[in-house]
Amino acid sequence: RYQQVFDSVREVIFQTDATGRWTFLNPAWHEITGFTVESSLGTMFLDYVHPLDREANIERFRPLINREKE
Repeated sequence: RYQQVFDSVREVIFQTDATGRWTFLNPAWHEITGFTVESSLGTMFLDYVHPLDREANIERFRPLINREKE
């Protein structure tokens, strides 16, 4: 049942590991970005962030990894 929701929602639902590598992406990823889910899994989420926005994203991601924020 949940799989059906993940597959049909038009927003990207994702999960990364502690290093920032994609471990889950729903099909909306491909629809929105043009990158296939298969080729993106295991890559760093920062690879898809504009260079000027990377530092801000790292600062947002760090507290999540350190379990300082949910």
